[in-house]
Amino acid sequence: LTKANIVNNLNLSKKVIILSHKEVLYLNNLFLNYVESDLRNINYMENGFISIESTKAFIAIDVNYSLYGNLLNRDAINNINIRAAIKVFESIKLYNLSGLIIIDFIGRVNQKTDIKIRDEFFNMFDKDSKSSIIGPSPNGIYEVTIERKSFDIFYLKKFLTNNN
Repeated sequence: LTKANIVNNLNLSKKVIILSHKEVLYLNNLFLNYVESDLRNINYMENGFISIESTKAFIAIDVNYSLYGNLLNRDAINNINIRAAIKVFESIKLYNLSGLIIIDFIGRVNQKTDIKIRDEFFNMFDKDSKSSIIGPSPNGIYEVTIERKSFDIFYLKKFLTNNN
């Protein structure tokens, strides 16, 4: 479901309709609810997904991988974390996320994987974006800060909810 699909399903592309302020807020809220629910399950590889949630203080991103009872070796976990990092940073840009972002990768992150994660971060966010990355903690947690330039999806959702 995208805005284009909503327009096509309602056949709005061939009509001019006038919506009240409340109807516009309702449609925007409907779309933002869909996007927000989609943020809880973003696939980055088979059996792997990231979940993005917002609190008042920060945005939390959790990297998950379903093992189905199988154990993974350290190299496989490192590969999963690198692939997840790419999707995490793409999602941060796509949804215009900013402020304090906490990312919980799978297990401990070794130095070689850390270098690759940082390379992906700095390839995605240039020096003009006023961003930084700190970590990893012993448990694989990174702290990312990105200067807020405009509103992210979570702020828009709160705004629309409070102004209905």
